Amino acid sequence: MEKLTLEYLAPYLPYKLVLGLTNSHAPIICTGLTIHEDGIMAHHKKGSVNVSLEKWYKPILRPMSDLLKVISHNGKKICLVEWLEDFYCTLDLHEQAIRLTNDIRWVNQCDYMLIVHLIEHHFDVFGLIEKGLAISIHDVKEVQNG
Repeated sequence: MEKLTLEYLAPYLPYKLVLGLTNSHAPIICTGLTIHEDGIMAHHKKGSVNVSLEKWYKPILRPMSDLLKVISHNGKKICLVEWLEDFYCTLDLHEQAIRLTNDIRWVNQCDYMLIVHLIEHHFDVFGLIEKGLAISIHDVKEVQNG
């Protein structure tokens, strides 16, 4: 079984990584990570939790199927693909996004700027939800990811 490692968590840190308890999904906003002998510790305003024990806290992420939908982020409603097309004046990102919604393995072929925006908006670019290492934002009540 694959484990939740620093390489999966670190890219989300600058964008308010939200963690939830697997049994209750009580959200906390991660403010930093520390590596210890017994695993990875996620720090938040009220203390720290061990996220290496995947049965406890997991990141709350958006499934890639949301990529073509209107989502709420930082209090704004956006369709990320349409915003990227307008901002970067290219349809290539739209084609890449469609490929990603069909098969996560396309992530290695995507433009860097697309991956950065996906991580910023808490999309599951590593396939963690499918692996059981993350919680879908749709399975959580009252989480503001970002």
